[in-house]
Amino acid sequence: MIARILREYRTKMGYTQKDVADVLGIDRSTYAYYETGKTEVPVKKLAVLARLYGVEINDFFNNDALVLNDPDKEKKHKTEVGMLSKEEKQLLAKVRLLDSSAKRLELYRFLEELNKENDDK
Repeated sequence: MIARILREYRTKMGYTQKDVADVLGIDRSTYAYYETGKTEVPVKKLAVLARLYGVEINDFFNNDALVLNDPDKEKKHKTEVGMLSKEEKQLLAKVRLLDSSAKRLELYRFLEELNKENDDK
């Protein structure tokens, strides 16, 4: 059950197994075992995946439907994520793992760097 849901979340979000494995700090083959049910996903990894996908850990155990099943939202998200480069997808995945204060700090740093680059031109 979790294996199927992991695969559905990953594909709906537009990530490859390698993308998700990199976020988790594991080999792609290990993540593939999670999706096939050959290996149990450690709770700490489930917590990271929940943050990555913007869901609660309990959603991985929900048999009824995925949280991401709003067709309009899903279509828009697929289009937006599908247009991202590999590096942008990796960056997005890393940002999703940050808490809100860390996100604000990183955004502040990014804007400072952007302003510095504009001033140099």
